[in-house]
Amino acid sequence: MGHSMSDPAHGHYRTKEEVEEHRKRDPLLLLKETILSTNLGTEADFIQLEREVGEVVTAAVKFADESPFLFYRSYIMTFWLSNRLVKQLSVLTRPTQRAKTRLS
Repeated sequence: MGHSMSDPAHGHYRTKEEVEEHRKRDPLLLLKETILSTNLGTEADFIQLEREVGEVVTAAVKFADESPFLFYRSYIMTFWLSNRLVKQLSVLTRPTQRAKTRLS
């Protein structure tokens, strides 16, 4: 696949044949084929699912567009603090750390 809608799926990076070969092994398409062939779902189910996913993505984009811009400093501080907290929590929850603490 290309990198964006303006970048063709074949030509620069892959041949058309290579793209088609990879599409045959697409796990989502293979799962869909399995669900349809085993009568666990219908094409209508997939149409509804695609519609629902589209609505979720549209709502997420709208939320992002309408949200206030997070200033760089605020973002860095938020990331740094949350990252530091995650590291502290991960040290406390490691099994080896808990075992060492119990043995001390």
